[in-house]
Amino acid sequence: VQPFKILLSGSRRIAAGDFDHRIILRSHDELAELADAQNTMTSLFVEIKNNLDEKVRERTQEVVRSEQLASVGFLAAGVAHEINNPLASIAWSAESLESRLHELLHQEDRSQEIDPDELKILSRYLKKIQEEAFRCKGITERLLDFSRLGETQRKQQVNIYDSVNDVVELVRHLGQYRSHSIRFEGDQELEAWVSPTEFKQVVLNLLTNSLDACEADQEVHLRLSCDRTYFQLIIEDQGCGVTEEVMQHLFEPFFTRRRDGRGTGLGLSITYRIVQDHSGTLVPESPGPGQGSRFTLTMPLNRYSQEMNYEKRQAA
Repeated sequence: VQPFKILLSGSRRIAAGDFDHRIILRSHDELAELADAQNTMTSLFVEIKNNLDEKVRERTQEVVRSEQLASVGFLAAGVAHEINNPLASIAWSAESLESRLHELLHQEDRSQEIDPDELKILSRYLKKIQEEAFRCKGITERLLDFSRLGETQRKQQVNIYDSVNDVVELVRHLGQYRSHSIRFEGDQELEAWVSPTEFKQVVLNLLTNSLDACEADQEVHLRLSCDRTYFQLIIEDQGCGVTEEVMQHLFEPFFTRRRDGRGTGLGLSITYRIVQDHSGTLVPESPGPGQGSRFTLTMPLNRYSQEMNYEKRQAA
């Protein structure tokens, strides 16, 4: 009876998820053979499970990278269109400047001093060229920073305000959001332990999600704050809002309310996964259709808090 109880108890432990447990019987009979078979089967199951977990991690990373590349493409398309405006201004100013200089250099009376008003005009053209060139430089630098997927995946100490502001300024240059109002405020010195690119991906997905839900005259408000161990980013909009039923599916893969064919339906799902990887939480709220939405993102400030939260989540 005793070997049978050991076999039964061991099988129940394994069935409950204790895959490190092995059943040891020294009876040298059929029950011992059954225990050995159970142990072999458990070992094979653990090996298959580990291989499957690794494949899931690899595929998840591929999906995340694809979504990030899609975001870069989305931003690049908008930025390329937006850069045309300052480039046109630079070209026009340079052409006008060349024409003025040509007139001055080829004037008949070289003894005359250059008219101060002419100098002011030339100076204005040069200043315009400089301003627009720096504007282009700023736009492209933000886009390049966002697109450095491979270089910035590791978590590091990051200025959270600057990261959020970079995304806000980049999105402001996109044509479809130019008429929207985006307000951002918070602690400019706030730093936290995050993956720079993944955190910007989260902010981009949440911000564009809110902007897509708004009409042109409606505002999206971002508020950044912190306490001793966590920081919080609230993104609130005055847009179309969502029902309780839709709220329950927001973070599911391929779930989307868009009917225009844009997007993969993976944005919020990937956002949620990234937040979890940072031991954070993401809570959506909406009073109902037509009453706007709010997303509250909470993440640990330091590496130690993230590791503690991760261990608690694993234990649960």
